[in-house]
Amino acid sequence: MQKSTRSSTSMVKEFTRQYLLLALFPVVVFFALAVAGGFIAQRHLSALIADSTHELSSDAKKELESLGQQVIQNKARDAARQVGLFLSLKPEMDMDALQRSAQFQAIAMQPVGQNGYVCLYEAGTGIMRIHPNPELANRKMDFLSTEIPSWWVIFQSSLSGKEISGHYDWIESDGSVRKKYMAVTPVDAPFREKNLMVAATTYLDEFSAPVAVMGQKEAAISANFNDFLVDQLLIAGVLMALFFLVTFLSVYLIGRRSALHYMLPIVTLATAAENFGDGHWDADIEPSLVTRKDEIGVLARSFESMRRQLQKLFKDLEYRVSELKLAQESLKESEAHFRGLFDGVPVGLYRTTFDGRIIDANPMLVRMLGYPSKAQFLSKKAEDIYAQPIDRSKWKSIIERSDVKNVHEVKMRRYDQSVLWVENHSRTVRDKDGTILYVEGSLIDINERKKMENQFQLAQRMEAIGTLAGGLAHDFNNLMMGILGNVSIMKLDTENNSPHYEKLKKVEQLIQSGSQLTSQLLGYVRQGQFELKVLDLNKIVKDSVEIFGRTRKEVAIHMDLSSIAGQVEIDRPQVEQVLFNLFINSADAMPDGGDLRLQTSILNRSEIGQKPYKMGSGRYILLQVTDTGHGMDAETQNRIFDPFFTTKEMGRGTGLGLASAYGIIKAHAGFIDVASEIGQGTMFSIYLPVSERKIPEVVKGDASIKFGKGTILVVDDEEMVLDIGTEMIGKMGYQTLSARNGGEAISVYRKSPDEIDLVVLDLIMPGASGSDTFDMLRQINAGVKVLLASGYSIDSQAIALMDRGCDGFIQKPYNLEDLSLKIDEILRS
Repeated sequence: MQKSTRSSTSMVKEFTRQYLLLALFPVVVFFALAVAGGFIAQRHLSALIADSTHELSSDAKKELESLGQQVIQNKARDAARQVGLFLSLKPEMDMDALQRSAQFQAIAMQPVGQNGYVCLYEAGTGIMRIHPNPELANRKMDFLSTEIPSWWVIFQSSLSGKEISGHYDWIESDGSVRKKYMAVTPVDAPFREKNLMVAATTYLDEFSAPVAVMGQKEAAISANFNDFLVDQLLIAGVLMALFFLVTFLSVYLIGRRSALHYMLPIVTLATAAENFGDGHWDADIEPSLVTRKDEIGVLARSFESMRRQLQKLFKDLEYRVSELKLAQESLKESEAHFRGLFDGVPVGLYRTTFDGRIIDANPMLVRMLGYPSKAQFLSKKAEDIYAQPIDRSKWKSIIERSDVKNVHEVKMRRYDQSVLWVENHSRTVRDKDGTILYVEGSLIDINERKKMENQFQLAQRMEAIGTLAGGLAHDFNNLMMGILGNVSIMKLDTENNSPHYEKLKKVEQLIQSGSQLTSQLLGYVRQGQFELKVLDLNKIVKDSVEIFGRTRKEVAIHMDLSSIAGQVEIDRPQVEQVLFNLFINSADAMPDGGDLRLQTSILNRSEIGQKPYKMGSGRYILLQVTDTGHGMDAETQNRIFDPFFTTKEMGRGTGLGLASAYGIIKAHAGFIDVASEIGQGTMFSIYLPVSERKIPEVVKGDASIKFGKGTILVVDDEEMVLDIGTEMIGKMGYQTLSARNGGEAISVYRKSPDEIDLVVLDLIMPGASGSDTFDMLRQINAGVKVLLASGYSIDSQAIALMDRGCDGFIQKPYNLEDLSLKIDEILRS
């Protein structure tokens, strides 16, 4: 019996041990799986929310900051172009005047974003000229190299005059650091031999502020959700740990007492626990186990309670998941907001594959290129939108080799096949292996800017050519002065019945004919304002048409002249020369006849619009000369006012007609435009300022030589002109003194101011100019008599001297008769 009991007891122990091992194994596994599953679920859900919100916020922040950088760069370039245009229109203003000019400060200190600004400084010296902080004006900025070293790196690189941009750390007043972005670009034209730089800067987080706010909210939601999961899992873990501890002790004790009695119920519970561990939360435990009064019943009820608690927990999790879905919907709304920003930004935005398939575009780009719908635009290939397909190939070869942004100007083809100039800002988006996923960027319409640039370049080229032509005419007149002077002296010493006398007169005539060529050149370069009168332009047009109409009867002339008299201050022969040049060109463009229309009107400055010329603020009279001829292409229009340029065959024109017309109109403070198309005719538009001023006509004297007595000082930097001028004056009976420059003239005149009756003064000289010399002569003797002489016609500089008291003007080349009459007229006055 005892043996049987020991054997039975031994079997019970063995069974108990085996039972415990069998029971505890699934319990422990379930506990581990539950804890691990809960932990993994918590980490996965938290990471999913955090990663999704972070990726969306990060992408949005990058896009907004990228767009902000483009806005800052464009702001710097626009401000630089405005500064350059202002300086070209106000060349007389120095830096002090610019710093006092409210208009210029409005251009040079434009706002950027909410807190940013534009400033102006000198390249090379680093001196700040225009800045919102007046304490920085006219200071070298190198004192900031240690205070803001990251800013100094960008600023110092820009001192070479090149365009540059970058980020730098800005230290706030409270010691915190914020990121700023600065773009620096040079002004196109130098100012007083100084290269000016325009810088635009502002905080980058101004552009990504909405993303930061959204990120804070998303982070708070994610943190709250993560805390909730951790708390619930912690509670469940504690409960489960306590539960399993109690269960283990109960099973162990009960197993010792009645292992066989409880083995099957425990197996049943183990099966239930296994199902429970597999996630079958709705699997019920057998009712007989739940109603038991012993520990199996307690265990069964505890399992049932735990199942319900976990089921409730997962329902809570499902509720949190629904909240997460709501958060995702909010994120979708944010995405819709950013889509609205993408669609509403006032520049054309696009995204294409590298092979040219258009993925996306905003409405602004569709409208810019004139497409009826976005769908039609997206159906096109990128190559089809380029006006020159080779431009797309060149751009692909550049952007494929570079990871940086590319900015270039290119012509695009609109839906109606017209051409549009745009500024393309593009960048590649690559995967981790460097393969291009897509290309995105923006297109900015610069069509009007390109037109203005072309007109401005034309005006600059005309000014440069004018300067060259004026110099040539001046030097040529000085050369002919030497020839004509010698011929005049030889003719004076030659008897009238000499066979050489007529030949000398013929040479004089030939020289005077040659001077007509220089007169045309001087007209082109606006060096003449001969005899100015206030006249009615409408009457001059009528008189010119009456003369021209008799010679070209095949041209039908139509006039629509303003009822208001066009009072302009002009030299009538010069303006008539302009009209005849235009009439002849129009007639030549209509060899088989056609219509020539002339129309005048009075315009205010605001009605004229933007022009690449320096214009006054008053009224202008507009004269339009329109023909129905064969027209001109763009290349011909760009060169139409160049001297010696002509489309006519050899022998039918010198190419100076329209060039001199351009110069004559500019000399009268006006300007001339041309518009033409092949097969559509040509229209010239002449703008002349309406004037109230009246200038008396200069009356010429007798053509015979006037002899006299007295002492005359001749001043000229050209030795040949000085020698012949002195000799010619000596032939008239005067005593002569000579000086080769302004300083020498002042020295000679100071020695005997009372003995010198007249000074013949060259207007254009190196060193002290004729104007400076005249002022110094007046300081010595306020009553000094001065006759100006110049290879140029009487220009604004000469007129200014005449207004200040100069006694007369004579243009080179002049002969003895003309010079003697001028000298006699001044000495007798």
